[in-house]
Amino acid sequence: MDLIVQTKKLGFTIAEIQEMLRGYDLESDEPLGQALPPDRISQHIALLERQREEIEVAIRMLRDLLAGRM
Repeated sequence: MDLIVQTKKLGFTIAEIQEMLRGYDLESDEPLGQALPPDRISQHIALLERQREEIEVAIRMLRDLLAGRM
């Protein structure tokens, strides 16, 4: 269960978590990295970085609106 909570905190969807956990022994003490293939981790990092950039743009726009600059 901890593994599911950890992956959810990392921003993975329930469907993605289900896919990753197929064949993974939830009762084992294996580290999270065993359930997350390196390519999946890299893809998710790229997604989160894109989302962060989009959020930063939205925040700047909102701050400009608040300051009356738009």
